[in-house]
Amino acid sequence: MGELFKLTNKKIYFFSMFLSIIYSIAEYGVSFALSYFGTVPFNLDKATSLLITLVIFYIIMLISHYIKLRIDNVVYII
Repeated sequence: MGELFKLTNKKIYFFSMFLSIIYSIAEYGVSFALSYFGTVPFNLDKATSLLITLVIFYIIMLISHYIKLRIDNVVYII
């Protein structure tokens, strides 16, 4: 098992872990934004803030997931 860890590229492995953490934080942020901005009274200001926050978190999730998939495909091919 030790030889396998010596052969892996640690920079790419830790960067992949970092992207997974960013994805998880953004996923948690979506839930938090829905619970924070979805309180009563729900007005137009809260709706626009909720929409902007959700769009930002979903873009972060998409970008981090896409880069992580590309990194994992390169790592597993080599």
